[in-house]
Amino acid sequence: MATTYEIVYKIAGELSSQFSKTFKIASGSIAKARETMETLAKTASKAEQLVKYRNEAIALNRTLGVQKQSYEQLTSAMAKCQTPQENLIALSKKQKAEIDRTDEALTRKRKAIKELRSELGLHAQSVETLTKRSKLLN
Repeated sequence: MATTYEIVYKIAGELSSQFSKTFKIASGSIAKARETMETLAKTASKAEQLVKYRNEAIALNRTLGVQKQSYEQLTSAMAKCQTPQENLIALSKKQKAEIDRTDEALTRKRKAIKELRSELGLHAQSVETLTKRSKLLN
């Protein structure tokens, strides 16, 4: 028959081995949780950036529309003149250059949006949905 000391020794040995296993499992779980949190933080950051890019693209598109309308009005006024003045020609060239720069910026922004959407797997979601998801991730 086992003495009290032997029983206590066996129980302590069993608990000791389970204790270290438990801490190894807990350590692994914590590491996985940290990785998940880092991934979610990166995703949230990209989602915020995507919403920002979309809003900037909308603003650039509006600016481009205004610039084109102004350019069309100027060219229409110049067409009515028999000999356009040099300052109107210079203004026309300046407006055309601004339109080109805005159009290039809008193209770059659209490309960045497309890349981010692809990274996030958000090919067909609206800005509102993206904004809601971004707020949920924060």
